[in-house]
Amino acid sequence: MSSNLPVAEANPTTQLAEDRRAAVRYRCLRDCIVRLEGATPGVGDWPGMTYDLSVIGVGVTILYPLALGTVLIIEKFGRSARPLHARVVRSVPMEFVWLHGCQLTTPLNEAELQEWLR
Repeated sequence: MSSNLPVAEANPTTQLAEDRRAAVRYRCLRDCIVRLEGATPGVGDWPGMTYDLSVIGVGVTILYPLALGTVLIIEKFGRSARPLHARVVRSVPMEFVWLHGCQLTTPLNEAELQEWLR
């Protein structure tokens, strides 16, 4: 079962002194499709999972490392929410996947955020 609680509430250890996030992040464990901006849909797709989400950023896991600055298109599985266009700003190995912290190129409004959290 997934939780849509703000990450800070779900995991108090994220409230560290160096945590300077400008928006509340929500745990958002959702299957998604990830591809490089400009790649052909359906051809250059990778399976992924969103990890957390805010109106200005998304954490997404895929099997591959990516260079900082890479622009991704992230689609919610089932395509019931608008695709996210996001630039990789952080990339770290996590278990058997890579966690990419991304800044959205266009912020989400509240309705779009809620659609991704459903």
